[in-house]
Amino acid sequence: MDKKDWENIGDSVKELVETAVSSQNFQKLNQTISSMVGSAADNITGNIKRQVKYVREEKERKELAYQKEMEKARLYVNDKKVWNIGLAMTIVGGILGGIFGFGLLSLILWMMFWNMFEAGAMSGIVMMGMLTLIQICLFAAGRKKMKGINRFRKYLRKLQTAHYCNIEELAAYAGQSAAYTRKDVQKMTEKGWFREGHMDSKKTCFMASDKVYHEYLELQKQKQTMLEEEKIKVKSLEEQKQNQNNLTSEAKQIICMGQDYINEIRMWNDKIPGEEISEKISRMEFLVRRIFERVEKRPEQMEDIRKLLKYYLPTTVKLLQAYDELDKQEIATETIEKSKKEIEGTLDTLNQAFEKMLDSLFQDTAWDVSSDISVLHAMLAREGLGKRDFAERKE
Repeated sequence: MDKKDWENIGDSVKELVETAVSSQNFQKLNQTISSMVGSAADNITGNIKRQVKYVREEKERKELAYQKEMEKARLYVNDKKVWNIGLAMTIVGGILGGIFGFGLLSLILWMMFWNMFEAGAMSGIVMMGMLTLIQICLFAAGRKKMKGINRFRKYLRKLQTAHYCNIEELAAYAGQSAAYTRKDVQKMTEKGWFREGHMDSKKTCFMASDKVYHEYLELQKQKQTMLEEEKIKVKSLEEQKQNQNNLTSEAKQIICMGQDYINEIRMWNDKIPGEEISEKISRMEFLVRRIFERVEKRPEQMEDIRKLLKYYLPTTVKLLQAYDELDKQEIATETIEKSKKEIEGTLDTLNQAFEKMLDSLFQDTAWDVSSDISVLHAMLAREGLGKRDFAERKE
């Protein structure tokens, strides 16, 4: 609200007061004046808010523009500066090249007209020719630099948002072949025009930022890890298939029953809420799976897990089913809570038993390794290659 508006409001208020005084009627005077002043105040507040919003948006816009300029200065060469250098080289080379070229031509014509092919005159021609050639090279270099900057600016327009682009797309945007564009951006990177320029491993994508390049490397690392994991998984499945082919029908039936129990344990884990109980059940699933994987590789150990199938796993499933029923009760009585605690404690005991069972299944391997190590130490000692023998040789 400007000065004129305030003057109009002041005149209106003055007129209302004079009317009320002259008529001695003050009933609606306060209400009318309050309404007028309030309306004026609302207009002022609205104007202030709009002004503050405009200032804030303008500040954000300037900050964003400044950040973009700073990022551009960090990632790319100052194309205006390079353009001006190229333009200066072109102008100087063109002017001086023209002057020296005209002088060279005049000197040659003068010598031919007067038939003066003396040593001094020939030296002048050579000198003038060299100066002309230098200026022509300067002119050509300037033109080349200006053309390069024109291509560089096209690349910038395509790279400005994401800081990376497929070479094929970059070439199509610049109106060039992919092979030429690939070499062109590599040369510009070597010259420092792209300060953080990188190509991917297959040279199919150009990245103008170290940040984008590091993200690309991390992605490649993740892909490589996934490929290796997939290879390991395929290899494991092949070994598992091979082992299954070598198993007897009874062994296959035991393995199948074990997998059914593992699936049922996982099913109860999904149904039963609670982080603490879930950790116990997940641990149990892991241990039982490892046990059956072990006996699948070593079928001769099948007899060691018959109790697991006959007693432990069926009991475990019944306990999980009972825990689920107790947990679903709407009222958690003291008896229910006590029963749940008893089941949780029993699951811990079962997990300890499964751990001992898994450990026992690896005892044969541990003994074999220990025996191999003992034999190796004995052979080394017999050959004079043990630690004590080395110590005696050093003395």
